[in-house]
Amino acid sequence: MDGLDLHCCTNSFSSLSFAASIFALLSKIEREMKLKEIS
Repeated sequence: MDGLDLHCCTNSFSSLSFAASIFALLSKIEREMKLKEIS
C-alpha cells in the first residue's frame, strides 16, 4: 500500500512539474511575441 501511495504522489508531482514547464514555455513565447509587436 505504501509503495502504491508513493507512486501516485511521484506521478502527480511529475505531471505538475510538466505542466509548470509548459506554462513557463508558453509565457516565454507570449513575451517574445509582444516584444516583436512593439518593435
